Amino acid sequence: MPAPVVTALLSFLADVGFPQRLAESWAWNDPCKDWLGVSCYQGKVTLLNLTRYGLNGSVSASLGTLSALSDVRLNDDNLTGL
Repeated sequence: MPAPVVTALLSFLADVGFPQRLAESWAWNDPCKDWLGVSCYQGKVTLLNLTRYGLNGSVSASLGTLSALSDVRLNDDNLTGL
């Protein structure tokens, strides 16, 4: 997985307070392999499904760098921003 994708997702995670449940899952360098709430198609992140994960903070603009990301689900979290 290209480093910019991992960097963008970790930047997002930092902006929402590094919830332990996600931080533990997002520990490896390939978000397409068992990262909670992340789905991929043909090796590219296409879905971020973090509904009711207790996220607090702002939505990082770094998500905009994920060219294949077409669906972001952040319902029932306490987020602000883009």
